[in-house]
Amino acid sequence: MGLLSGKYTIVTGGGTGLGFGVAQRFLEQDAASVMIVGRREDVLQAAADKLSALGHAGEVRFKTCDVTVEEQVEAAVAAACNNQGQLDVMVSNAGTGLPNAVIDADVAAWSSLLDLNIIGNLLQRIYISEFQMINNNLYS
Repeated sequence: MGLLSGKYTIVTGGGTGLGFGVAQRFLEQDAASVMIVGRREDVLQAAADKLSALGHAGEVRFKTCDVTVEEQVEAAVAAACNNQGQLDVMVSNAGTGLPNAVIDADVAAWSSLLDLNIIGNLLQRIYISEFQMINNNLYS
């Protein structure tokens, strides 16, 4: 029995890179459900197919979501929570860096970075906290 046996999880930025690796590891640890979240449906579908093909017992789901858009974050959290009325683990992995040296970044680049890395994370925490207060079963 794995560390996450029977747990329901959500991973933002789960379609590629580190987020995909986290989702894979959750399945290896017997998570009951892994929902990967990201902006591009085609990337998420391909990632979900790869994760499902690994043969682990856990359910793999995905939801398109831009974590900087409040309504989309609320919908993604609701979709993850509503499957069995349970959500145990959230990994806020969605994020970005500056494309150039800090000194070369313009205001638009900084604004995009702050929206994704700060506001996106804040929105995730707001809606997860709301769920936690209602159900009192989230560990993050």
